[in-house]
Amino acid sequence: MTRELIERLNEYYQRRCESYRNLEVITLEMRTLEEELPSSAVQFADKLEKRQEIINKVSIIEQEITPLWAALQQETKHELTPDNLYIWIFCQEAESIKNVNTKSQEYIQSIINMDSHYQSVLKKAQKMIKEELLSLQAGRQARASYSAVSPITEGVFVDLKAY
Repeated sequence: MTRELIERLNEYYQRRCESYRNLEVITLEMRTLEEELPSSAVQFADKLEKRQEIINKVSIIEQEITPLWAALQQETKHELTPDNLYIWIFCQEAESIKNVNTKSQEYIQSIINMDSHYQSVLKKAQKMIKEELLSLQAGRQARASYSAVSPITEGVFVDLKAY
């Protein structure tokens, strides 16, 4: 039973690592779009949507991994983690889980670094758009102040009596 649990864990960790790799690839693709912001905002949003789909898949994988770890720990009576599994249960899959988990952590760190960069880029783009909108609004107000005022067609009372 322990061997089967480890094999299943290895499979899930492989899938999770592949998902993180895909997430990193999409995040890198966003770098080409950042230079064209705000005109590339739609494509940037599409990439963010793809990223969210991958994050949802990773979340499902994590939910599937949790009970496997619980079952494995109950069976072995040890507090196991991906990093110490191969110490307690020496097999190729246990070593693979450790290596794949380490690679996943590297992908995660890379994604976090790029995300913090994109956050500042998006703030700059948002500021540019806001300034442009304010400029357009000021231009409309200036044009409106020089346009002809429509004549008043209703009666105007000059006395101060209340009716």
